[in-house]
Amino acid sequence: MQRTLKTSSLSIKIGCQSFMDLDYTDDLALLADLLHILTHGLGVMSGEASLLGLQVNWAKTKIQRIGDNDSVLQMVHVGSSQVEVVNEFTYLEACTTCNGSSESEILRRIGTARNCMTLLEKHVWKSRIRVDTKARLYQTYVLPVLMHGLEAWTIT
Repeated sequence: MQRTLKTSSLSIKIGCQSFMDLDYTDDLALLADLLHILTHGLGVMSGEASLLGLQVNWAKTKIQRIGDNDSVLQMVHVGSSQVEVVNEFTYLEACTTCNGSSESEILRRIGTARNCMTLLEKHVWKSRIRVDTKARLYQTYVLPVLMHGLEAWTIT
């Protein structure tokens, strides 16, 4: 990864900080200000990976433009592969959109919490289980679904 970052000039600047990539186990997000720099970086990364016997899964690889939701680009070519350009993308279970809104992520989390509540309603709320046990189940199964999302939501 370091050879990819050195040879491709990948980075974005936020305030005084410069960011090149976000890594988490087998997930990776490359960051760049310009599309041609990003596509070059993807090509370099693919070449470096092949030297180690690894392959980039181009079907799972996506490009997301931030601040440009009127993009007409739907596919970008990296070498002989095509990469889809998307308006929203889920990374580490948090959905990011091109306009920076968290609305779709909030609605998704509320829907998941609602499903948890529905399952609890059928099997727990109407049962004769003690109220304190019901409260613990709520705190264990429903609240984490909503609260985990708060870490990624924007203030707006």
